[in-house]
Amino acid sequence: MKRVQNKELAIVLSMVAIFFMCTNMYPSFVSILITEWGGDYNSVGIIMTLASLAPLLAAIPAGFAIRRWGLRLPLFSASLVSAASCFLLFMFPSIVQLLLMLSVMKVAEIFFAVGLQTHIANISSKHSNELDKNYSWFMVYASVGALIGPILGGLLVDYGSYSMIWLILTVTLAGLSFFSFYLTDLVNGRKTTQTRAKFSFNELRRILNWRITIGMLVGSGVLFAHGARFLFLPVYLQTVGYTLTSIGIIMAARSLAAIFSRSILEPVIKIARGRSGALVSCSVVLAASIALIPVCTSFVLQLVNSIVIGLAMGIAIPLSNSVVADSADPEERSITIGISQTVNRVGQLLSPMVFGMFSQNMGVNASFYFGGILLLLISIIVIYLLVFGHHRETAAASKDKGTPKAM
Repeated sequence: MKRVQNKELAIVLSMVAIFFMCTNMYPSFVSILITEWGGDYNSVGIIMTLASLAPLLAAIPAGFAIRRWGLRLPLFSASLVSAASCFLLFMFPSIVQLLLMLSVMKVAEIFFAVGLQTHIANISSKHSNELDKNYSWFMVYASVGALIGPILGGLLVDYGSYSMIWLILTVTLAGLSFFSFYLTDLVNGRKTTQTRAKFSFNELRRILNWRITIGMLVGSGVLFAHGARFLFLPVYLQTVGYTLTSIGIIMAARSLAAIFSRSILEPVIKIARGRSGALVSCSVVLAASIALIPVCTSFVLQLVNSIVIGLAMGIAIPLSNSVVADSADPEERSITIGISQTVNRVGQLLSPMVFGMFSQNMGVNASFYFGGILLLLISIIVIYLLVFGHHRETAAASKDKGTPKAM
């Protein structure tokens, strides 16, 4: 049984690496392409915002689809539809087709994230450490794909053309669709053909318990606050005199540290005395690191800060995902993960607007300070929820223990 689970995990991680390689082959030059096709900077903002709306609306339906039809059909369809959108862009290059492709790829990313994260939770044992390890491997392989994608995309453009990328994506995504047939549709370790009653949104309160809320708060808070760094750190570094090469090294250090973070996951959980302690600790470290960006006055300090951010995110994101998945009802797991992805996407959608407003009116430094303070406040709320939740569970257990059994 263990060997089967390892085989399933290997297939999942291969799909993660290939898919995230595909989704990272083109973002670095999309804005350039839009301007070359006659668009202006406002067009770039509008197109990227419209493309971001699609996954926001698709996350919860993705959970429903996976619960109803299992894993194979949704992932197979998402891959093929993505391949078709890339092929249409290859045949009829235009801003409209580009917007269609971006939207479809972002929706497919949601299906892959919800489906494969659900599958990892289902094939993991009940021991939380194994679940944490598997989610950590998920992020490692996603980060590897994210590193390879831009390099491969740049080479294809430099030595070929933009059209070459769309053609390569078409072939790769079409081939990736057949990986789904090697996955077993599992719910809590059993093959599933169930058709449950339709989900009611009145059940949200039942599904989203306090542990799931903590996972969602940390996950969305980290992604939202990191938006300040992701969007404005290159601009900030350039204004204070850093070269593009130095900026590239600092930005890449975070991704490399995120990959390395898997090797320190277990020691961090052990030192923090559990998953919840590690999650809160990483959130506080991230809050401080983001707020301290303007204080790091040398290349070495910025590099170290970037590494710390990468390590903390590399632990916090998979832990928040495992908290959500492990705390969910197995039969509602795909929907719960879909809701979590929706919350994350809301944060990512609002992040550019909020930090853009702060940077425009109060300076770039204000974005870093605000992001750090906001994440620190979220960490405090999470600590309160942890204390309150554990106290409530202890009280309930004591009450049940003191209740005499019926004769």
